[in-house]
Amino acid sequence: MKTPICLSIAGSDPSGGAGIQADLKVFQNLACYGCSISTLETIQNTLGVKEVFINDSEIIRKQIQSLSEDFEFNAIKLGALGNENNLKTLINSGILEKQVVVIDPIFHSTSGNALFTKNGHLLYKELLLPRAFLITPNIQEAILLSEVEIKTLADMKVAAEKIAKLGARSVLIKGGHLDSQDCIDLLFTDSQFIEIRKPRIKSKHTHGTGCFLSANITALLAKNISLIEAVERACENTHEAIKSAPALGKGQGPLNFFIKS
Repeated sequence: MKTPICLSIAGSDPSGGAGIQADLKVFQNLACYGCSISTLETIQNTLGVKEVFINDSEIIRKQIQSLSEDFEFNAIKLGALGNENNLKTLINSGILEKQVVVIDPIFHSTSGNALFTKNGHLLYKELLLPRAFLITPNIQEAILLSEVEIKTLADMKVAAEKIAKLGARSVLIKGGHLDSQDCIDLLFTDSQFIEIRKPRIKSKHTHGTGCFLSANITALLAKNISLIEAVERACENTHEAIKSAPALGKGQGPLNFFIKS
């Protein structure tokens, strides 16, 4: 059986809990071969992000070209891109065409550091959403992309539809920051809403949750699993990974990367 190949194009987290390091761990854990291109370097640990350095778009272009000459990817995941030059490099490279592309739109780190150009969400709407098989914004990212104030599940549904109308084939709004008793993730695909509810877990060890979830979905899609099943399994994996987080580091530690369905 041919090994599925996934590509992560995202930022680098030296603490290993998020970014390309997290993506590669998830790909490996789900029996996919992972390749990666780093768009930005961070100085960070579990206590937070201290500095961010954007990588040169010409290096990224050459890495894309080199990998494309050698591999055929089953799925591609986009994380933090850094700036508009890097985003336009991806578009111009053609690597996103006719691919299963999962976009985790990261504009800021949890600690508030900018991971994309100011107003970069406008470029996402114009250039990236039409190429998205799935986009996985959290509440704040969904507000930026949809221009809908989200306070309820009904608001999430309105926002998801608006984001889909911008070109994304499917939308998964992560509800971890919604003021609700349960954690509610909302998938909008093929004109239907699917609510995925999990008991809210009280834990500070949630570093890289969005990366973990989107990487799980990417790997499962690469294995030809349907979108709905991939999202449901990835949400279950993420829930279990938070619940069994190993409490590493002095701050907001990583999830349990050995969870798999």
